[in-house]
Parts: sequence; structure tokens; C-alpha cells
Amino acid sequence: MALIEQAVRLADARFPGDALAEVCRCASWEERQAVMSIVHSRSALAGYPATPQQVMAALRQMVHGDAL
Repeated sequence: MALIEQAVRLADARFPGDALAEVCRCASWEERQAVMSIVHSRSALAGYPATPQQVMAALRQMVHGDAL
């Protein structure tokens, strides 16, 4: 969860790249797998390939408590 929160903070700060990829770059394999599991569990992303913007929007909602 800490990696996702960090990615959301980076994206909110207008990081000029893929914020999620950046925070996962130095994470352990287990941490990256946990992040991917969370991303894949988001109902807003189910059923189709999501864009990086859609992924960050869903994670932002999760972090800020706007949606389940």
C-alpha cells in the first residue's frame, strides 16, 4: 500500500513519467506483485486493458477513499 500511496503522490506532483513504474522500479519482486494484485483487483479497471491514466485514477480513488 505504501508504494501505491507514493505513486499517487508522485502523480499528483506531476511526475513526468509513469509514477507507478517509478516507485516499483526499486521495489522487491514481492512488493511489485502485491501492487499488481491490488491494481488488478480494482473494479474500475476490470474487463479491459487500462491506460496508465485510468490506473492512476483508480489508485487515487482508493488512496483518498473516494471509491471502493
